[in-house]
Amino acid sequence: GLSAWLGTSLHGQITLGQWRTHLPYKYCNIAEATNNRVFCSTTGGLFYYQLEDNSVVKVSKIDGLSDNGIAAMRWSGDLETLIMAYQNSNIDLIRENVIVNLPDIMKKQIPGDKYIYDIYYLGQDAYLSTGFGIVLLNLEKDEISETYYIGDNGEALKVNQVTSDDTYLYAATDKGIRRGLIDDPFLVDFNAWETISDIPNANGAFSAIAYFNNTLYTALSDPSGVQDRLYYNSGNGWNPYSYFTGKLCHELLNQGDYLSLVDNKGVHLINPDGLIIKEMFSDNPLSSSLDDNGSLWLADFGDGLLTNEGGSMWSIIPNGPNTTSVHGMEASGNVLYSVQGGVTGSWANQYLKGYLETFSGEQWESKLVEDVRDLLSLAIDPADPFHVFAGSWGYGLLEFKGQEVIRYTEENSSLQTIIAGGDFIRIGGIALDPVGN
Repeated sequence: GLSAWLGTSLHGQITLGQWRTHLPYKYCNIAEATNNRVFCSTTGGLFYYQLEDNSVVKVSKIDGLSDNGIAAMRWSGDLETLIMAYQNSNIDLIRENVIVNLPDIMKKQIPGDKYIYDIYYLGQDAYLSTGFGIVLLNLEKDEISETYYIGDNGEALKVNQVTSDDTYLYAATDKGIRRGLIDDPFLVDFNAWETISDIPNANGAFSAIAYFNNTLYTALSDPSGVQDRLYYNSGNGWNPYSYFTGKLCHELLNQGDYLSLVDNKGVHLINPDGLIIKEMFSDNPLSSSLDDNGSLWLADFGDGLLTNEGGSMWSIIPNGPNTTSVHGMEASGNVLYSVQGGVTGSWANQYLKGYLETFSGEQWESKLVEDVRDLLSLAIDPADPFHVFAGSWGYGLLEFKGQEVIRYTEENSSLQTIIAGGDFIRIGGIALDPVGN
């Protein structure tokens, strides 16, 4: 169905009877630049950065999206279409201000993995790499036209990425690289697909593949997660790509003028001669995009959306809490406090970091207390909303007053550990009486 794309910026107070979400936006996994926006998918939700006016807009189902949780997202400048595939395999096509929803794969009864891992545009079509094979989307009719099961004997095979040299369609799969002729009318038949045999570890898992400047680049995944391999083929056999010095390859994409390689260190732009000419580094990089002005955008899992727009590196993290693991909440006046922590079903620790989250004046702030885990409970001084106590499961009692943090343990209070000499001061609940005791 069609729905209008609102994409309104949510600022300021909400009115009575309305709901809104408070989600963390710093754990980013996909960055994709369109002609006027940079979309960023995070564990908390989706936001975009407006290139014209530098505004940041959070978008969710409230704004007309069909679902939450993005699995893959790609823009085609030629078709002026952004395809969003959700983690439940629902699909939205976004053009101008209209959303077209394609729920076919989500609704289809397929055993096994239906996840959509990547999207590749070719002409008027988009090829979706899925856990069972390749799905061909016809973007003139906005419908699924074909499904290719390319595993041995036509069985399901996880496809991680698809690319093309205009003659063949190449699929990086969990069992080698498969290729089929684009013009073959019988690509639906698995016999039309062959496995490329002259590459090292030809039956291994290939996580990424991209065609750039008459050269095929691909990443071989290390099953133990220690050292991936990158290979390229310019028409005369496969060679190791010697400028890949990272451990893991997260993404390979043809960005037009450059090939982008995202590894565990950052993003590296490769020029037509195969040389790295620009880099941007971060702690947990996962995905990158290049906008029409040549600025780099890097999705980092922990540091938000990073960019070198304007020359120096900076990050965009829409304001939100630090975590989704909320265990306790208390409010006083116009201040809301929450703590993240948790225990297992048998009341053992989950060892979640000791954050006190504060929501005040429409802004979230997080305070990390080092060496403390699993804050479960909160109590606020009735006389002072900025005087707060937090109880941890095993690490004693915390008192927050202004910027000061005091931790009460056996050494400085009458609290006792249940196992001598260990961090076992377990506080399940706290309360203050009206006088502040």
